[in-house]
Amino acid sequence: MDPIISFLRNGTLPYDATTSICIQHMVANFILIRDELYKKAFVGPYLKCLPQFEADYTLRKVHSKICGEHLEPLAKITEANAKQFVWKNIICCFGLTAKIITDNETQFTGRVFTSFCKDLHIQLVHTALAHPQTNGQKEVTNRTVLKGLKTRLEKVGGQWVEELHNVL
Repeated sequence: MDPIISFLRNGTLPYDATTSICIQHMVANFILIRDELYKKAFVGPYLKCLPQFEADYTLRKVHSKICGEHLEPLAKITEANAKQFVWKNIICCFGLTAKIITDNETQFTGRVFTSFCKDLHIQLVHTALAHPQTNGQKEVTNRTVLKGLKTRLEKVGGQWVEELHNVL
């Protein structure tokens, strides 16, 4: 991002002609606001570009939010609690999902939760504890999502915010 910032601040380009041409084409997509770099989004607000250390920190924070720090202890897990959890912690944070993979516990197989998923066109997939070959389905899905996140977001560097919705 340094060459883009340099060009936006004072019009300086790298000495390499090929890099200079690339910077001149890319710079139209960026803006400096109070000396901070933002990417212009086609639709929506400007997206703040983060240096690598801040991007790593932010991804760790997002991951911890997704993977546990947001969980609220419950005395009893009911269908209504499961429905509220999915709404508040998945749909409101990330939008509708195509599929939810759960175990066969009653809070996920009852009428309230299954109707909720059906009404939102979410495919509800149940794993069976008696079938070891399906026990790892949730873990495999989580691993796949994390691998996809890491791979695609590392490629875009400071533009990870714009790419995040494509991975999720």
